[in-house]
Amino acid sequence: MTIARDGTGTGLIEAGNTTSYGGTFTTNNDRHLVIRGDWIGVAPNTPTDSGSGSWTLRVKTHTAGGIGTYVAYSENRASITTFTVTFASGTYTRLALDQYSGVKTTGSYDAELLAEASAGNTSLASGNFTIGDANGLIIGVGASDDSGISGPWASTGTGWSAVRSIADNVNGGSAEFADLIAVGSTGPYSRTWVCPGVNSPFSSQLVSFLGQSAPVPTYANTPRDDELIALGSVLGPFSWVKPQSWF
Repeated sequence: MTIARDGTGTGLIEAGNTTSYGGTFTTNNDRHLVIRGDWIGVAPNTPTDSGSGSWTLRVKTHTAGGIGTYVAYSENRASITTFTVTFASGTYTRLALDQYSGVKTTGSYDAELLAEASAGNTSLASGNFTIGDANGLIIGVGASDDSGISGPWASTGTGWSAVRSIADNVNGGSAEFADLIAVGSTGPYSRTWVCPGVNSPFSSQLVSFLGQSAPVPTYANTPRDDELIALGSVLGPFSWVKPQSWF
């Protein structure tokens, strides 16, 4: 089953100096939900939602201070109408909620790649990311902590889609979100985050998820006594005994 981004989610949201953000968005049934964002201040708590579902939060903290990122996900969810992300007082964030079909319903987390750059940089390379499923999903977050950012990001990388940027409107931060749905290759994949006018700390977070397994072939009839069907091996070795009826 092919992974697909299902709708536009909440779009781009900025919240400044807040203790929580509550978003309204009705998702579809049986979806993989992802909230991604950045933060200046204190990292967010694990999200909650109207369906009381379980979320897993993965946070990237910039070791030298500045801006961090996060990706929270909830597997195989029934429809929800609201979600809430809670922060410490004084935290600033940019975030979005998205939903995906075709992601593995349990144990979907695959791998993560983190990167950061200190003040004085105008771009940040994510590094090469090899994933565990040739048809998996990569969620990407790039963030920069600086004042006076204007204009669109100019990030580069092959295969990325659903690219959405948030300019510098709240407390000097800016973020860009992007998806990559793999088609027949485990990579390596990469993205170079570029935010015009930036001369500040950068953070990058890539998180990959596994797709649903392809269906196992089935056979309508049992094999004849003159057939050999290989199960689980393409190399063998195989053995075969001539049916008694042939003597």
